[in-house]
Amino acid sequence: SSAASDVYKRQVQDWPVIGGNWSSSRYSALTDVTPETIERLGGAWVASLDGGAASRATPVVKDGILYLTAGANIFAINAKNGATVWRWQPDDSSMRMVPSWQGVGLSENLLFVGLRSSQVAALRQDTGEASH
Repeated sequence: SSAASDVYKRQVQDWPVIGGNWSSSRYSALTDVTPETIERLGGAWVASLDGGAASRATPVVKDGILYLTAGANIFAINAKNGATVWRWQPDDSSMRMVPSWQGVGLSENLLFVGLRSSQVAALRQDTGEASH
């Protein structure tokens, strides 16, 4: 069915967890990169993160949005063009509320990140607002 095909396409294009899937296979079922097309592969965009932030986190991707931690921030970035969709910074300016550099986890509509305070923050994927 068309609905099942759409779900499959989204799953193939998403990278919802570090490692790509629950088995951490790091395998992508995308078909555009092949031995014949590899020579044409190049960067699509470069993003300068607000505030001069840098990231060591492995990003995750869902529905065309790339999520990553960088410094005291969490960014949602449009995976097609590199534009920042939203940026989250902790209200508490002390280091204890800073996100872990190890990245984020996703559920259906929420993003989860460990904080240096040993707490977990839950943010809405669409807006970056805290979920209460």
